Amino acid sequence: MDDSIILVEAKFFTPDTPPLPRSPLVLYYSDNFQRPLPFKPDLVVNIDKVIDKKRQALEQMPSQFSDIDSWTYGRAENPPDDEATRLKLRIDNLMNRSVDIADKYRSMLIKLYGENVGNNVRHAEAFQVSEYGRSATTEELKALFPTF
Repeated sequence: MDDSIILVEAKFFTPDTPPLPRSPLVLYYSDNFQRPLPFKPDLVVNIDKVIDKKRQALEQMPSQFSDIDSWTYGRAENPPDDEATRLKLRIDNLMNRSVDIADKYRSMLIKLYGENVGNNVRHAEAFQVSEYGRSATTEELKALFPTF
């Protein structure tokens, strides 16, 4: 994906679509991969106020999270028989991930939100700016997220 970002500025790459005037901001979402490089966040966002909306949105995508042949359960040894249980287990797991992210990047939450708020964030998402897109300051990044 990284190498393709440059093409959004290339003339005539897609004749029906004009090139963008400048490279877009591209953000990576946190993961635990270590190669080629470990994830290093540029911004950690408090999502406590929107966590219920996130859960509701994820619940609308059963083909991604609870179908017996989805990527999640397609390789499980003993998946639950009913879709509702599979969906609940998978969504609970995703919600726990946001708790883990808040705990892992607590010091950055404190730096960005202050001691009182940063220490009390329960759910968070972390993002890293891709070197293949344009750069952005912390203030520019914060402006993209309404929870700041």
